[in-house]
Amino acid sequence: MTGPPVSRTFRSQRLDLHYVDWGGAHLPPLILLHGGNDHCRSWDPLARALSDRFRVIAPDLRGHGDSGWSSDSHYSITAHVFDLLALYEALGLESAPIVAHSFGGFVALRFAGLYPAAVTRLVLLDSASRFDGEAERLAVPVEQRIVTFFEKIRRAGRASPRPYASIGEAAARMQVTNPSLSDDLARHLAEHGSRLGEDGMRRWKFDPSARVRTPVDISPEERRRLRWQVAARVLILDGAQSCGAPGRQPLDFPDASRIVVADAGHWVQHDQPAAVLAAVRDFLAAD
Repeated sequence: MTGPPVSRTFRSQRLDLHYVDWGGAHLPPLILLHGGNDHCRSWDPLARALSDRFRVIAPDLRGHGDSGWSSDSHYSITAHVFDLLALYEALGLESAPIVAHSFGGFVALRFAGLYPAAVTRLVLLDSASRFDGEAERLAVPVEQRIVTFFEKIRRAGRASPRPYASIGEAAARMQVTNPSLSDDLARHLAEHGSRLGEDGMRRWKFDPSARVRTPVDISPEERRRLRWQVAARVLILDGAQSCGAPGRQPLDFPDASRIVVADAGHWVQHDQPAAVLAAVRDFLAAD
């Protein structure tokens, strides 16, 4: 598919959620899940390249892109998993491979553990790590974590998103976060990741509340149990410059292979698109 994808919507928990469809209804499906503060059009270069073999479906997670914002600031991994299940149901899918980046990988991994038959292959882009800080976070009393969560949600609700005078200015801000972004890609990400307000200024589309970490989730041991229930083969693609983060260790999987991509950071698919595309193509084509 050489043109732009088709925008569509589906319903989940009273939210209208957006996804783009790279056509090819006669082709097998492939799901792409973006990370936090991102959007579905971030996948465009990879999606376009894979649309010759797959019907590529890339949703905007709730609170991101052109999807609705949760009225109760409910952005737990479980909520996103429910949304992914609703997407499968809306599309009539029984199973599909999933490629996911960062937070999207947490969602995909949880989904694959709960519904093993629904995921045929799983590619995790800089997403399959645990951090030593987890134990320290869980050592904080639960009541303190919940109260702190309430305070952060209140602040997020009162916050005024930073305005940008142009797409170029927003793109430049993205390049501060990831200096390896080309001018064209940064502009593309900024164009689809921001919207124009009535005052003529652009602001990011994501809900600030989506950045607040949920205070209560399943335990690390329960996450490991679900991880080991994943039936799909797993490919882990980590950026070499991201692997050295203090306290970071790869997760254990029953059937996984791992590639450390040279000269790539957290945004491994943007930093080394050719290497990621080649690895994903080979992995999805393998018996």
